[in-house]
Amino acid sequence: EPLIGIFLNTLAVRVDLRGDPSFRQLLGRVREATVDAFANQDVPFERLVEALQVPRALSHSPVYQAMLTLQNAFGAPLALEGLQVERMGTTVVTAQQDLSLALEERDGLEGMIQYATDLYDAPTIARMAEHFAVLLDGASADPDRPLSRLPMLSDAERETVLAAWNATDAEYDALPVHALVQAQARRTPDAPAVTCGAETLSYAELDARANRLAHHLARLGIARGGTAAISMERSSALLVAMLAVWKAGAAYVPVDPAYPEERRAGMLADCGAAVVLADAVSVEGLPRTDAAVVTVDRLDLAAERDSAPPIDVDADDLAYVIYTSGSTGRPKGVMVPHRGVANFLASMAREPGIAGEDVLAAVTSLSFDIAVLELLLPLTAGARVVVATRDEAMDAGRLANLLDASGATMMQATPATWRMLLQAGWAGKPDLAILSGGEALAPELARELLPRGRALWNLYGPTETTIWSAVQRVESADSIHLGRPIANTRLYVLDPALQPCAIGVPGELFIGGDGVVRGYLNRPELTAERFLDDPFSTTPGARMYRTGDLARYRRDGNVEFLGRLDHQVKIRGYRIELGEIEALLLRQPAVREAVVIAREDVPGDKRLVAYVVPQASGAGAVDTA
Repeated sequence: EPLIGIFLNTLAVRVDLRGDPSFRQLLGRVREATVDAFANQDVPFERLVEALQVPRALSHSPVYQAMLTLQNAFGAPLALEGLQVERMGTTVVTAQQDLSLALEERDGLEGMIQYATDLYDAPTIARMAEHFAVLLDGASADPDRPLSRLPMLSDAERETVLAAWNATDAEYDALPVHALVQAQARRTPDAPAVTCGAETLSYAELDARANRLAHHLARLGIARGGTAAISMERSSALLVAMLAVWKAGAAYVPVDPAYPEERRAGMLADCGAAVVLADAVSVEGLPRTDAAVVTVDRLDLAAERDSAPPIDVDADDLAYVIYTSGSTGRPKGVMVPHRGVANFLASMAREPGIAGEDVLAAVTSLSFDIAVLELLLPLTAGARVVVATRDEAMDAGRLANLLDASGATMMQATPATWRMLLQAGWAGKPDLAILSGGEALAPELARELLPRGRALWNLYGPTETTIWSAVQRVESADSIHLGRPIANTRLYVLDPALQPCAIGVPGELFIGGDGVVRGYLNRPELTAERFLDDPFSTTPGARMYRTGDLARYRRDGNVEFLGRLDHQVKIRGYRIELGEIEALLLRQPAVREAVVIAREDVPGDKRLVAYVVPQASGAGAVDTA
């Protein structure tokens, strides 16, 4: 009785959410945990912190950072003998916890949220309060529903994230890609189409060469629905080969001559290509294959017809099969139909945009799907593509000279390539549209690129949704994100129950729309795992792709990339499953255990590093090739 003070003691309670309980089950668990805590309530909180030896920091309180307080003692007036008592409000200006919710029972239930302004802002807290109210309504209405299925988003917010921000419907010519190029050749037959080195082909010449080669390939057994591998150095003949394969009805499979022989052999065997198109340089290093090998630059096609073969190709036929890294050590072939490519090119022609007078410098290997934009976007818009040779693409000085000499107005490259140019002293090009994609665009790189061109674009998308699925025009290096979905594309940020996350809440990014590919070649189990029915689409049979990327909605409707949910990394734009490299290392007789990580000891220089535990001594050396 002589003491004056605050007679409160804080009880830290662990909430058990294992097994996705219902709200009713959760209440039972919380009651049990709370009663157990009350049995030890006389232990001061300070003693608990001391006994647990929790690391201390001035930035947050130990043991817990969120608090729920329920005051239910103020229903009746407080009376003390001989005293008049009046309750007075106070203004709290300092948050004691990261987040606390204080509720009081009066005529109804009133509440107040206190929060650390270093972590939250007012609009975020307002949304959280709304979500909490929706959650309580849902729990009250159906207390036996699992927690993961209880609603948090209001109808208006759900409509915003699922529909309003995905209102991307746009018309496009759903034609095979070669038909789009052929139509452009009819419109501008004499305009320059492709330049490589000293050679320039007009649209009419490019189309005629592709037609002649297509007739030859058709006689070799290429047919609609089949595949033909392309293993060629970068040249104008590479474009001719791509178009010819399509005109013959097949899909092309890029096989980079620079890849290891074992990988190329595995790709050729897996795709079942009837023909391998090579050139005089790459044919010498081809692995053994049962496919017919055509050395394109040694053919005499003068007797072939200049008109296209009479082969019907549909927009839903495959355009290409491109192999990406696989976690089991086996690369997986992504089957991309023409429809997705046609939609992609039409969307890119609008944003970032391209015009007939543009010149696009193509620097990317055909085995990297972003090469499709570089090689074909200009050809569907009447522009010109300048194909950099392998040596030009890998040498900063030569690439800078090519940009100037060719009059390039657009170039797409990975951040690694843009860094290579900057490190070599590239001063920029005022009329150049700079497109960056393949991996995250770092703010410091964006800061250097912004003044060196007329526009900077950040591009995002996995191979499984046809190259790029979102674009952002970067206005400031301090605000870089994935942007908005391209035409006929939908971006969903979903929780583990595949329900839409609230604005600002991290979740896994799923992509739906016309760009979603057919799946993985000869891998039905992996296709079923990564490609799911799209429950938010009104299109019958629509599917969405599980990207494995962690993301969240921003308040402005843009999507922000937060990292990966698995062990996949991107280096120089190439998507790499660390598990693939680990699996290959473990095949070595001298290796007992292996782990591979991506390290960036020097900013901008990300490298793969492998750590191995050898077998017992004498087991042999590790082959590091």
